[in-house]
Amino acid sequence: MKILKVTNLNKTSESVLTLYHGTSDVNAEKIEAEGLKRRNLGSRWYTLADNFKDAKFHSNVGNGNPVVIEFKIPDTKDEHGFNKWVWDGEKAGEGYWYSLREDLPSEFISGIHSL
Repeated sequence: MKILKVTNLNKTSESVLTLYHGTSDVNAEKIEAEGLKRRNLGSRWYTLADNFKDAKFHSNVGNGNPVVIEFKIPDTKDEHGFNKWVWDGEKAGEGYWYSLREDLPSEFISGIHSL
């Protein structure tokens, strides 16, 4: 595995969720430029895994070479105590999968790993 990009996030007292998104290098370029966008498929479209292995399984999407994007997402809570950025994870296989509540800005990318 080759790390294509690593970004050092500013250290804060806020905790973060480390989540992974498998895709192609072609799509990763767009995500790096625009962030990870919610799809118009309802609120429960799972796009992020809590472990590298599950994201890697979904990284071969047809166009380009497979990569896994690593996100460090602030654990910012809304007025109801839920994470502002992602819905609570759902157990699937060995880990949990998360769907987006809000688009993730590219500043949350902490690494892009080629496979």
